[in-house]
Amino acid sequence: MLCSNPAEALHKGGKDSEEVLRFVNLGIVAAYILLSTHSLGIGNCPVRSFHKKAIKELLALPHEMEPELLISLGYSKESPRKKKNRAKEEVISFDRYGNIQK
Repeated sequence: MLCSNPAEALHKGGKDSEEVLRFVNLGIVAAYILLSTHSLGIGNCPVRSFHKKAIKELLALPHEMEPELLISLGYSKESPRKKKNRAKEEVISFDRYGNIQK
């Protein structure tokens, strides 16, 4: 479970930290957890939809801490399906959206 403290973010970094930067930091941490566990052969799935009050009670989180992202981890019975990569021309633009390099 990744948590944040909105009041501390506001105190230490101002309104921008409270409203935006704490989520940027959570995203960076989540990415490292997902990549690291995947590299170890552990399946993972980030979950944003959960009952915050129940999680706070279950984990005995202090009042000021907010649960933000749950990451489930485990070993899969089956291999993941093959990924279908899109052509680079579909996802890369140069200078302006839609400009493809020829």
